[in-house]
Amino acid sequence: PDSSDDVSAQADQLKRSQVAPLAIGSRNADISELRSISLRPDLAFSVDSLQDISRVEPQLINSVETISTSDIRKYIQTVETAVTLDLGKKDIIFLIDGSDTTGPAGIAHIRDFILSIVQQLDVKPDKVRVAVVQYADRMKTEFSLNSHNNKQAVISAIKRLRQMGGRSSLLANAIDYVLENEVKPSAGVRLSEASQHLVVLTGGPSTQSVSISGPLLKNKRVNCIGVGGGNADVNQLRQIATSSEDVLKVPTLPNLPSVKDKFIARLSGSTQIFPDPDPPTDPSIPIKKADIVFLLDGSIKVNPDNFKTVKDFVSNLIDLFYTDRDNLRIGLAQYSTDVTDAFYLNTYK
Repeated sequence: PDSSDDVSAQADQLKRSQVAPLAIGSRNADISELRSISLRPDLAFSVDSLQDISRVEPQLINSVETISTSDIRKYIQTVETAVTLDLGKKDIIFLIDGSDTTGPAGIAHIRDFILSIVQQLDVKPDKVRVAVVQYADRMKTEFSLNSHNNKQAVISAIKRLRQMGGRSSLLANAIDYVLENEVKPSAGVRLSEASQHLVVLTGGPSTQSVSISGPLLKNKRVNCIGVGGGNADVNQLRQIATSSEDVLKVPTLPNLPSVKDKFIARLSGSTQIFPDPDPPTDPSIPIKKADIVFLLDGSIKVNPDNFKTVKDFVSNLIDLFYTDRDNLRIGLAQYSTDVTDAFYLNTYK
């Protein structure tokens, strides 16, 4: 079975001590974890059950006989010469699809891809901060931007990621969740010091529309890169991405490493300079004046989950078209057998 803790640091220490680890696991073992433990990925072996362990005996013996001290030194040199990219100050939130469509194997590929990126970044509190959120039919913060104060702690947290599971892939709700819970100073975001970046990684289409999510992200000045594998909907990724160049698609999630260089390039250059949401008054642009009333169906025909979706939709709309420069008044009422005023046009000024 999977290890309940992160063993990467201990495995790395073994290798630095010039010990060559080999790993064997049965069907339920995490093969990506076995590969990270082993000196090289090809030194991790998997069998259906431990009763079949003798089947890998020839490969195991051959590996033990052929591994040399130079192989171990080569690993150490590779680790010590790894290039750390200087991207300046960035807050990067990885939003990963943990639904049943992605599956445990898909999450493992997404996890390995994130690891390969983070290992190249200058992760520290005053440079690059990293967060991971998983979504399906619910959302879960794996860790926030300020949860860990060093790179090794972030890497260890990523290695512990496991699929959350869920029948639906509610990407629009997930983006709302990130904006409400992670893109705020209390979660570690540096609004005035760093650029904010959302990276969506998915293995299938969202089961709800994301047409309003892109404008919401831009309104909050959050850059977005969309990475999709398998049946991911490219049109949905285009709707949320900062630009068409920020959409990366691979045939299957195991192919994610093929877009790593493009991803790094987009992360390095995808910072969008968003216009000030409240620019100085231009006399040539008329101030908008409007009274807007939302009338919501509050009857028993609308179940609580759908009613919450409607409320979130209304909230997002207000975020999109409301600025202090304009003179907009908002009212809201509900109807079922009777009409109830939630608040009037002059309730909030």
